[in-house]
Amino acid sequence: MTPVELAPIAPNAKMTPASASNKRLRVLVVEDSEQIAMCVEEALIDAGYVVIGPVGRLKAAVSLAQTEALDAAVVDLDLYGESSLPVLEALNQRAVPFVVATAYDIHQTKLRFSNRPWLSKPYSLNVMLTELRALTGERMPD
Repeated sequence: MTPVELAPIAPNAKMTPASASNKRLRVLVVEDSEQIAMCVEEALIDAGYVVIGPVGRLKAAVSLAQTEALDAAVVDLDLYGESSLPVLEALNQRAVPFVVATAYDIHQTKLRFSNRPWLSKPYSLNVMLTELRALTGERMPD
């Protein structure tokens, strides 16, 4: 699989956590591409989130999705050829909001989780952050 380039965050887009309590939200990152995982992790940290992971293997991702205290997740749909559907199911069961990222158009999975945001690779890190803020109820900074 060829590495996917993510659009960088705009220089003036440095964001800080906007929750009223200033609680740093915990976001699970599930991504098998080291390059993408690093970009997502950096964007989340810069935006004030606590990153859990990144994790790129299905078993570890499911374990974290089932047990870790999480406020949200960004989940790649394909992890080294394995569907991350079990991760989505675990997050859904715990009512943890998530964004699905994929380079594939998997129609049935998308229908099952049609109420969740989907990001098509390559995707903008700004769009990912906007989707996470919408899912977690955070305001955009003034």
